[in-house]
Amino acid sequence: MYCRKLFLSPVTAALFLLFLTACEDPSNVGIGLIDEQGGEPVSVVIPASTFENEPHDDETGGSARILAGIVHDPALGTISAKGYIDFSIPASVPNGLRDNPVTRAELRLVNNYVYGDTNATVTLRVFEMPAEWEDDGATADTSFTIGPQIHEFSFSARDSLVVVRLPSEWVTANDTTLRSTRFNTIFHGFHLAPVSENAVVGFNGVNSVFRVVAGSDSVAYTLTKSTSTFERSGEPQLPENMLLIQDGLGPAAAITIDFEAADVLNHAINRSLFRLKADTTALASQTPPGFHRPNLRLLELYAVNAAGQEAAIGNPYEMNEDGVFDISGSALTTLVQQILLNKINVTRFILRPPANRNTLDPVFIAGLSDSTSAPHVVLTVTTLDQ
Repeated sequence: MYCRKLFLSPVTAALFLLFLTACEDPSNVGIGLIDEQGGEPVSVVIPASTFENEPHDDETGGSARILAGIVHDPALGTISAKGYIDFSIPASVPNGLRDNPVTRAELRLVNNYVYGDTNATVTLRVFEMPAEWEDDGATADTSFTIGPQIHEFSFSARDSLVVVRLPSEWVTANDTTLRSTRFNTIFHGFHLAPVSENAVVGFNGVNSVFRVVAGSDSVAYTLTKSTSTFERSGEPQLPENMLLIQDGLGPAAAITIDFEAADVLNHAINRSLFRLKADTTALASQTPPGFHRPNLRLLELYAVNAAGQEAAIGNPYEMNEDGVFDISGSALTTLVQQILLNKINVTRFILRPPANRNTLDPVFIAGLSDSTSAPHVVLTVTTLDQ
């Protein structure tokens, strides 16, 4: 008995090591490696055995986008988003900032995302963050201690730049802190909480700044920490035989495939393809005029073993113009080969949005009872020479 030596890409090698089980003699399995000689390639379709939702604890800390607002989605319930932001003073600042009292402080927030009524007036409140908080590893259900309210402001969901001038009383009270050489450690940022419906907006953390004016000098403090948290009230109301996958809030989806049920034991696996069909118009009748519900266009595929360990397979996969996710690549093909060789124990696959995108984008995937669009795997195989 021996173990066949494998030459894998770094990603697939890590995947293989994660799921490696006891080495089996491949001679009684009959699955060949890519490029073995054999007959004409043929396609084998394996329908998903199960396809169901599971919770997804999305990571939102450290994202380049911060969400805030409330949206009442007639299909997906009422969703609220809260943002947390912190800033750092530049390493070098003009003398005017050190030598003169601060006369103005404002948030300059670049809006590049809208979910909901694009004509809505959005009202948010600004609160102080009273203590240090961490965005690293923060998830959509993280909670932080919030300080006193500073301000309330309104703007159009269509505005690309939102300028929030903080009250002069707050500026005066925090003058020493705003100019301090220890600003980065004694100032803890702001919390943005929603007041009004009917839109959630997203601020670009790379281009948004905290602008402080003292004397004739103006200094832009850069955003260094952020996270967003989400809550949903009400259950999604979806058409029959359709699953929801949603960024931020979840859920994700789990798929099981019975590879052994396919008659491919004496074939070389040349290509493996997961195919899922999204319905991008399913909720048109539940979408009011002017209401924008962006489609989730990227999904990641993970393999999960019996111990619950996960490994990503390839990079995020994009939905094509026909609403189809075709998930393929050498990592997936090699994984399927190793499953059929009994070298890797995969109990299920998970589909979820990529981490740290910070959107609320949903996608609606056809379920198992849709015979034409149900999730399935297509194997391109070649019969081995006997």
